[in-house]
Amino acid sequence: NITDLYIERGPDIAWSGVGWKFTLAEKNSTEWRTTYTHSFDIDFVPGTPPPLSEGAVTTKFDLAVEIADMSTFDVQSVVSSIAAASDIETADVIVEKIVFEVQASYAFDSSVTPAQAKQTVALANNVLESQVSLTAVSRRRLDSSRALSSLRRLADVQYETVITTTDTAQATAVMTSSANVATLTAALAEVVEDAPAPLIKAAPKVKVTVTTALVSETGTAVEAPTASTLNSELSSALNQTVETEVQASSTDSESSDSASSEELGPAGTADGALLLSPLLSVLCVSPVAALTAAF
Repeated sequence: NITDLYIERGPDIAWSGVGWKFTLAEKNSTEWRTTYTHSFDIDFVPGTPPPLSEGAVTTKFDLAVEIADMSTFDVQSVVSSIAAASDIETADVIVEKIVFEVQASYAFDSSVTPAQAKQTVALANNVLESQVSLTAVSRRRLDSSRALSSLRRLADVQYETVITTTDTAQATAVMTSSANVATLTAALAEVVEDAPAPLIKAAPKVKVTVTTALVSETGTAVEAPTASTLNSELSSALNQTVETEVQASSTDSESSDSASSEELGPAGTADGALLLSPLLSVLCVSPVAALTAAF
């Protein structure tokens, strides 16, 4: 059965994609048994955007937003909020890239190595180990009388973890799974048999970094919006309280000797026609093998 076939199209063409989830099962008497699963997800990376008109000016900045609830997040709301805070049209907002960093804090028994802890976090959240960064921040000694003698915890090592992704759906899923101590415990049992159960020390939160360019065709640069104005617009649009920061603002001008593709890099607009080069990420899971390939 094809359980999920989807085509993605956001306000920015860079977020277009296609994918599916496939499951093969057989029925034994009254019970179904899954024998094979397969899924793939293709995100299209934009190629060269059409050149801006001569005299156009772009203001580029990074918008960093900390949010607690991914369920109300969508790219269109972010674009609309940036446009409103900058007093321009949404068509003049170019989103070059969005990166999600899901942050959490865990404590593992000192018998668990950092490599094993990283593998556990990746397994529990269904992401690649390369997406996980892990930093030890403290070591705390525990009362061994509170544990079974066979599972005695002599010390905890606390880790701050960050899972990075450019996929909204994956970030939303990780926000949920990273708060599930049962899933984390089960993952650790697969990595280190009989290791004491880990602890979640802080609820997960996500930092969203939006690399943005504001386009002006008048020759006068659009001023980057203030953090306080964006805070108000985004909090209203996403229906939650957010914390924002505007970083790395700069201005570029177009001339007859320069092209927008060089100034803006890989970018897309809601109404721009781009040449697309696909980035194919295929995840294939069978009873005997898992394969990830990129083209």
